Amino acid sequence: MTFKPFKVDVAICVKNDAGTLRYVLKRVVRYVPLNRLIVIDGGSDDKSVEIAREFGAEIYLDEGRGLGYARSMALRLVETPIFAFIDGDTFIPKNWFDLIKYFKDPKVAVASGFTFFGPENPVLRALSEYQLQRYKFMSASLSNALLRLKHVKEAGGIREDLPSGEDGALQRKLLAKGFMWIVDRRIISYQPRRLRQHLAHMRWWGRGTRAVGDSVLKPAWFLMKSPVTAIALFLSAHPVLLLYYPMLKLHGYLGYLDEAKAE
Repeated sequence: MTFKPFKVDVAICVKNDAGTLRYVLKRVVRYVPLNRLIVIDGGSDDKSVEIAREFGAEIYLDEGRGLGYARSMALRLVETPIFAFIDGDTFIPKNWFDLIKYFKDPKVAVASGFTFFGPENPVLRALSEYQLQRYKFMSASLSNALLRLKHVKEAGGIREDLPSGEDGALQRKLLAKGFMWIVDRRIISYQPRRLRQHLAHMRWWGRGTRAVGDSVLKPAWFLMKSPVTAIALFLSAHPVLLLYYPMLKLHGYLGYLDEAKAE
């Protein structure tokens, strides 16, 4: 039985998401029992803010200071004990709010679904399906997540200085406090994305790896072992992944170096 004792605040961090935001918000208002809809804009120069206003959203500006700052800003704005982060390019499914059932356990701090990147692209869809079926541990993601505000604040909140990787950093802090982060593989959200866009996303993610403080050995190791994983992907998922998967890891490594140079 679905546990829906109250409405929740939903925080959506956007930057030039006009191409997807209307569809995202239609799903949010349809599938989530809303208290407040909060949109934090990172300096969009498209119609993202106008679209958000059509849905009655409260608009706040993060002055382009990055995703970590925007998410931290949301923590100061939300009021409900459990609230949601849903990204401006993430389409949640009809059953998404079933995640609320995990909060019956007082140790649960975050419950999130799994994200398929580029489901309309056969290569990216095959990669997501492989990861969903084969990976024992799923990556932390705040792209579609319910959070218990009290636990997140007790763990020290979300790092404002991170361009990306703020979700992984938060997960580490929560686990160190003895809290739980649940990833439900049965609740699948979608982010439309082309191959080139996904490469750019990995480079952006790599910047966060450096900013979090991880050693260069982490992205370097992922890059070195990527040809072996690519062979498995070639045989069981999609032949193009033989070349594409190492390119993803290369872009993650380059993103790490980008951030190192910026320092």
